[in-house]
Amino acid sequence: MRTKRIGASIFLGLLAGCAWEGPSLGGYQGAQFAVTSYYLDNAIEKNMSCTRPRMTPVRADVISDDGRQVTMVVRYSWTSDTMQSRATTKSGQGRSSSNSGYCNGWDQRTFTLVRNPEGRLEVASMTGPQRGHPGSG
Repeated sequence: MRTKRIGASIFLGLLAGCAWEGPSLGGYQGAQFAVTSYYLDNAIEKNMSCTRPRMTPVRADVISDDGRQVTMVVRYSWTSDTMQSRATTKSGQGRSSSNSGYCNGWDQRTFTLVRNPEGRLEVASMTGPQRGHPGSG
């Protein structure tokens, strides 16, 4: 009997974990996961040199919330391990150098999130350079 209770407890714990939406952003539960995932899937930085940046939000200011749509400005740090292949040569050394430290920085973007039928927030748009349309913003 005790084994069944332990098994049921584990199952319920896993089920509850599936409903967890991640940390809040701007006071909205689950918004951080939605924003960081959208950014990872779409953003580029430094004039298309850093093509797969990851963000760490440090501040979010909500501009508007009309009940269906939330607009917020997110200040973030970013880093990327990937770059467009552009070999650089250090003066006088005649060899390529890694551009370590080049693909990181700080910035801010405006995100528009909408509530889906279940009430969770999903990103509808983001300002700034993006794969597929780098001039947006």
